[in-house]
Amino acid sequence: MAEQQLSLSAARARIADLESQLQAGGGEDQALRGELQAAQSAAAERAEALAAATSQVEALGAERDQAVQRITTLEGTLAELRAASSAGEQAVSAKEQELEGLRGELQAAQATISGQEQELQAGRAAAAEAQHRLEAMGAERDGLRTELETRRAQADQSAVRNAELEAALHTRGDDSKAEQDRLAAELKASQEHVDQLGAALEQAQARGEQLEESLASQQQAAKTAQEGLTAERDAAAREAEQARTELAKAWARVAQFEQLAGETERAGKRLTDELSDSQAELARLRDQLAQQEQAAATQREADERERAGAAEQVAVAEAALATEQARAGELQAALEQARAEQAELRAGLESRGARLGETESALQQTEQDKTDLAGELAQLKQELSNLQSLYASARGPDTDGDGVADRNDLCEDTASGVEVDGLGCAAGSPIVMKGVSFEFDSDALTEAAKRRLDTVAASLRGLDTARFEVAGHTDAAGVAAYNLDLSQRRAKAVQDYLVSHGVPAELLTARGYGEEQPVAGNDSAEGIAANRRVELRRLPEAAAVSVESH
Repeated sequence: MAEQQLSLSAARARIADLESQLQAGGGEDQALRGELQAAQSAAAERAEALAAATSQVEALGAERDQAVQRITTLEGTLAELRAASSAGEQAVSAKEQELEGLRGELQAAQATISGQEQELQAGRAAAAEAQHRLEAMGAERDGLRTELETRRAQADQSAVRNAELEAALHTRGDDSKAEQDRLAAELKASQEHVDQLGAALEQAQARGEQLEESLASQQQAAKTAQEGLTAERDAAAREAEQARTELAKAWARVAQFEQLAGETERAGKRLTDELSDSQAELARLRDQLAQQEQAAATQREADERERAGAAEQVAVAEAALATEQARAGELQAALEQARAEQAELRAGLESRGARLGETESALQQTEQDKTDLAGELAQLKQELSNLQSLYASARGPDTDGDGVADRNDLCEDTASGVEVDGLGCAAGSPIVMKGVSFEFDSDALTEAAKRRLDTVAASLRGLDTARFEVAGHTDAAGVAAYNLDLSQRRAKAVQDYLVSHGVPAELLTARGYGEEQPVAGNDSAEGIAANRRVELRRLPEAAAVSVESH
């Protein structure tokens, strides 16, 4: 291109020289001048077209470089989204495994409760059977006692009868032998009956004693069994109650893990959607880059054709110049006479022509520069708009409009027009962040506090050199020395959590102030809640971020 420009400059110089010579000639010079002016105009137009094409090629190259840079950035974002999606899927899998383990524990607890209830039912059935046996033995004992009384009554009657017979024998001593024998036989029979009754009475008494002993033994065994059954029933009841308590806790944990699994699943879906959007944007930019590269190739081909046409026209012009130079040689003799007379006129004409040419060239260059700058300005505005849209889409929403995305903004309600730092907070002002809390009278962080501190850690990781003090505060309830120790432990707990989540340890210090620096009165619930806090203070300047705690 430089060689062609040099050739055009030489051609213009030769044309100017020829034009000067033709101005001194006659009527033929006018026709030649017209031809030369046409050739000059065509060469100028070709030069302008070549310059415009060169600028367009350079602009397309810059646009291509910007597109490549955006593609690289989106590919990095895409890799981060994929990593986040993979981490979310692993967390969901771990929670599902833990949930399966809890379900197994629930089934085992239910089986244990069922077994204990079956044992309790069996013990109750055995106790009922023992009670039935005791009642049957008691009825048998009562029957034997009745029979024993009956036998005793019969024995008494026999004894009375014997006595009557003996008295009759003594009374009738002088009666006949036959009557005595009859009475003796009757007495003997009565005595034998008495003996039989006595033997039966002894057997009944022995059977009664055996039944009494057996009944006492059965009652003792039943009492022991009842006591054991009662103890087992109480133990089973306690175990059942304990199992029910554990079951309720397990169901609560199951519900908690199911809720956490749902949240993790929603987070995974959100990451998947972001990943899909990034992939679509990446594909669009690649298509745009391909189109720009194709347009640049087409433009290069057109430039090559323009260069070839310009070179051909330059060759034609040079041939015409050679022909005219030959003709000018023939006219040289005639021109010699006129040169002396027209020397002064030629000098003035050349001076005015040179100034006019310079002015026209400067004017044309100014117009061209103005056009090029207007095009570049419009293109830059479009690129800026595209980049702003792309940046806004990539960084996420900005609720308070301070230029810091919500996911990195520690002060999400900054007033409009306030100048903020990289954390989205106004310098020198305490900013309260809700959501960080502790267990009652403890330095243990709640789950809500951990989620909030995850956002704080993500924001602090982007500040490589900024140092902060984690300052703990309490309300005025209780002993001042205890409050000072509690505030120190809580500040240290926040520091440890942030360090464990990627914030460099050398950038954080922890200090407890107890109840020494209240921000509100301690005579209301609101004031007490405001005073219980943990502050994140920038060092050495004060750019404190206050973390509300409970």
